[in-house]
Amino acid sequence: MKEIARQTNVSVTTVMRLFDNVNPTRKIEDFSSEAICIDKFKGNAGGAKYQCIIVDPVKKQIVEILRDRRQDVLIEYFKGLQGRDKVKYFIL
Repeated sequence: MKEIARQTNVSVTTVMRLFDNVNPTRKIEDFSSEAICIDKFKGNAGGAKYQCIIVDPVKKQIVEILRDRRQDVLIEYFKGLQGRDKVKYFIL
């Protein structure tokens, strides 16, 4: 957490608070926002060098953290996301 705080220029307390809101086993079945953000970050999950984070910029909350940024992983995730047809803005 200390390294994440250093790299992102925030306090360790902020990183801890944000990680408390992350539930990697949570699967959002119905996405109701009109905007969705996606970004990659360097990590170490199951051998993948980069993971993907999905964020709802309207509600200002993390929706999901995906194990990899590969195309097949993203396709699998977005195929199962109900309400994706309501999304007007996709921010990458």
